[in-house]
Amino acid sequence: AVDVVEVMHDIPVLPMDHELISRITTDLGSETIWTDDTGFELYPRPLNHSLPISGSYHSLVNSAVMKSVEESGGSQRQLAVLSRHTMGVATLSVGELEYMMMRRISGTDNQGPWPLNETTPITVHTALLAGASKTVDHLRMRRVMEQENQPVVMYKTGGSGSSGSSSQATLGNLPAGLHLLSLYIRHPRDSGADGTELVVQLQNVVEHSQPVTLKGGLQAVLGKAVSVESCTEMTLTLQQPLASNKRMAWLAADATTGGETPAASDCCDCDLSVAALDIRSFVIKLKSQ
Repeated sequence: AVDVVEVMHDIPVLPMDHELISRITTDLGSETIWTDDTGFELYPRPLNHSLPISGSYHSLVNSAVMKSVEESGGSQRQLAVLSRHTMGVATLSVGELEYMMMRRISGTDNQGPWPLNETTPITVHTALLAGASKTVDHLRMRRVMEQENQPVVMYKTGGSGSSGSSSQATLGNLPAGLHLLSLYIRHPRDSGADGTELVVQLQNVVEHSQPVTLKGGLQAVLGKAVSVESCTEMTLTLQQPLASNKRMAWLAADATTGGETPAASDCCDCDLSVAALDIRSFVIKLKSQ
């Protein structure tokens, strides 16, 4: 995405009893970081000067945020660190945020497995998102999903023999807030199968938002290059068609319910609505070529 800075660290094997961190110094003036224990909701982690360094580290599941102190006019800025995997993150000084990339230790500080003797070079991918708090709040979950789940590349093959050629099939643009969580082949076509089946999962990654509508449905995601025979909405585990999943419902003490579950959609090119933080899962059967 054009609004994030991609950061890549190629890390060799460290000497024993060494740790490698990446530290970012800002002018945000804060001693509090916000981390996402669940991958969604952020919790404040103020610096406690009475604790050792190990006690100031917290889990960075998908992202960690530092917010500026209140500025004139009530405006606020943020810096978000987006990660592809869980790491430790801390603030040890005003305006500083650091995350642990590799540890190789022979002892223990009760903050991880012991001994931690990592002897394989690794590459750590992170991304930085900075700006006004309103902008970062709006973009953070979408960008962290893109960071963790790299863009899907689809190819189609045309022709036959040596004259055959391959070209990239373009995925349709998704509306703001909607993320392509999964796209993969579930049952490859072979001599005993009826046809190739794709799994598509879409997620609305914006909290407290209105439902996001995908115009043109799943066919818009796959593009015209993909010929679809049928679509079936499934439960999240992909074990049962959603239409046959009979959910229990009951009234609360005030005679209200928690809201209606969206009806299952088995239409490939119908508009598709995804509620805030909801995930909708589909199995798509492709036409035999």
